[in-house]
Parts: sequence; C-alpha cells; structure tokens
Amino acid sequence: MSYYEIAAEGSGYSYFQHRKISDTLPHFHGAAEFVFVEKGEIEAVVNGEKLSVKAGYGLFSDSFSVHAYYEKGDNSGFVLLGDKEIFNRYFSLLGGAPETLFRFDRFDVLLSLFDFYSADFGNEKDKKTVFDGSMGVLLGIMAETSPFKERKKNGSSLVTDILLYCENHYAEDLSLACLAKKFGNTEEHLSRLLHKYLFENWHSYIGRLRAKKVRFLMERFPEESALKLAFDCGFQSSNTFYRAYSRAFGETPEQSRENIKK
Repeated sequence: MSYYEIAAEGSGYSYFQHRKISDTLPHFHGAAEFVFVEKGEIEAVVNGEKLSVKAGYGLFSDSFSVHAYYEKGDNSGFVLLGDKEIFNRYFSLLGGAPETLFRFDRFDVLLSLFDFYSADFGNEKDKKTVFDGSMGVLLGIMAETSPFKERKKNGSSLVTDILLYCENHYAEDLSLACLAKKFGNTEEHLSRLLHKYLFENWHSYIGRLRAKKVRFLMERFPEESALKLAFDCGFQSSNTFYRAYSRAFGETPEQSRENIKK
C-alpha cells in the first residue's frame, strides 16, 4: 500500500474486503477508512496514537489521518474505505463521527453487507449505490451503541506533507537534515514528530518505502538488475538495500524474482 494512497481518492470510490488484516505501513488518503477485527488482534497507530484493536472492536481513520496496522498473530476482519463525501453526509445526519476505537459485535450484518457489495453488478453506478446504502445501514447500527461526536482536526498536515514529498521524491536525499531545511523545522522536532506518527525510526521507514518501490519496478521490469533498481530508488549501498528489502518482504530480491515469475 502506498504512503499517500492515490487510488483511495475520487468521487464514489469504495473498497470492502473480508480478509486478514496485514501489516500496513503508515499512509493516508482522502477516503475515510474502517477496520473491524472479527478474530485475533492487531496493533494500530492513528495520528500518533497507539491502539490495541481486539476482536469485537472497530477502528476509524478519518480523511487524511496518518494510520498504520501491525499484525499480532492470526486475525481476520473487514476493511472498508469510501469516498469521504459518502461518510460526510451520514456523519452530518448522525451529529458527528465515531470515536477512533469503538466496540462492535454485529459481524453478521457486516457479512451480509459484504455479500451484497461482492455481487456481480452490471455497472459501477449500481455498485456505488449499494456501497452508499450499506454504509448508511452500518453507521446507523454503530450509532445505537457507540457515541458519534464532533470531528476533531487531526493536526497531521505537516506529517502528511512530508510523507507525500517522500512518496514523490523517494530517490532523492530524504535525511532528516534535508527535510528539516525544506520544511522549516529542526531535525530534533521532525524526528520526534515522525516517530510519534510512524512508530518507527525514520531510517527504517525510508528503507521500507524504497524497498517497496524496488519491488514494484521488479515486477514491471523483470530483466532489470534488482541492485540497479535499488540504486535508482535512492539506496546508497547494496548492504543497506538487502537489509531493508528483507525486513520489508521477509525474503531476498532473488527469491522475490522467482515468486514473481510463477
């Protein structure tokens, strides 16, 4: 998943899946996002707040909130994202938005809504209508047991600006010194702020960002040397690249090549 998820934008956008909730790097997008943990437990960081999300709980990330998920053993749940305008309309009717972490036990309803959404529709307009209506049902049920409150400003604009810059300039110097100069801050302040929101050190974050870019290019250009792609993506040494790649994917670039070919 991209750090600024460009796909999760646009009028009528929707995503609804019943699946394992996998490790997801800190990212943000215009769409509102919900995660409902049906089995197991995950750890989440939303706008710098670390949360444990157990079975029977849901998590809400508002538009342009910086959020990340981390596995804690086996789990399953529902992940859904939608055009913020769909949710804004319902939030207005309900007098606000849900809390970031809330109790939820109506997985029977979620499964029925997911089955409707997954049906084979003749056109995208029909699917958008079903998603819109499904969110109305879901939020109405949630409002019966969880308070909906006035939405808070998340205060993460500097972080999102930095992450978006890194997404677009991943091959350039992304050291804290360089970013501090560009964004008019001190290295110490940026280091503390980014660690709070990302829950990992900056060097590790940039390594994973670049490793994912390399993986994407390996799939597009299977004959190109992985090491050449790594240098093109901003890595300064082969050792740094191999360590970052292994941490990101749990395998070597060579093993990834073989899996891509299958």
